[in-house]
Amino acid sequence: MVDRKTREWRRTIEVTGLGHLRGIGPENERKLVAAGIDSLASLARLAGDAAAARVVVDRTGFPHQRVLRWANDAGALSGQALERRRPTKPEYFMNLAMEVRTRANCTGRKVGAVLIKDDRIVSTGYNGTPGTMTNCADGGCYRCAHPEEFSAGQGYDVCICVHAEQNALLAAARFGIAVEGCALYSTLQPCFGCLKEALQARVMKVVYLRQWRAPQELRQQYGELVQALGPGNFDEFAIDDPDEAWATGKAPALVRTTGHTL
Repeated sequence: MVDRKTREWRRTIEVTGLGHLRGIGPENERKLVAAGIDSLASLARLAGDAAAARVVVDRTGFPHQRVLRWANDAGALSGQALERRRPTKPEYFMNLAMEVRTRANCTGRKVGAVLIKDDRIVSTGYNGTPGTMTNCADGGCYRCAHPEEFSAGQGYDVCICVHAEQNALLAAARFGIAVEGCALYSTLQPCFGCLKEALQARVMKVVYLRQWRAPQELRQQYGELVQALGPGNFDEFAIDDPDEAWATGKAPALVRTTGHTL
């Protein structure tokens, strides 16, 4: 015998059509409807409207990529699939870095990085504690757990977290992959340590999404590292980032599976 909640859910599916999509159950549908998405057509339109998609992400708390996946599925199901602009290569690579970032586990910033060679992905990395240690969000890093004891941009030498750029370089080294001549895409401008390590590994280009400010006493030498890369090889790249508040530690964590398993 079908219970009352199941009957109500079936009636709702007939009205909105949202329940036909994979991964949308009664609770998720209620959140979408509350956010103004009450049909397959209105959900499908989000695939071509970044601003509207951000509003839905903010109102529901769903990860941005999940909302876009549902929007594309809704478009295909309703026959209203929108032709999507093919991203440029820099957009594609930075979007990959943003997706890698979703695995980051840090109580401060969340960062993702990818190494690219000949337009192919060589390695990826996100920030967090070493793989056999307690995650940062679980108290594994003293510096991150006690930020009031350290000035901005200082104390990295006692921070147990491995930066995204470092992890990308280390993963390549671990599996015997040469990174000389690679481009490094990161969701945050590399810090002093990461930039000098990338330079030493013969990374030829650095592209970042968000600025990092070097401590005053290190800015001259940081500038020298940038100059060593050569003209046009250290670029800030602008792209829509719906998870900016989460990634910069200015909003509560989204529902994500982050970090590593001990």
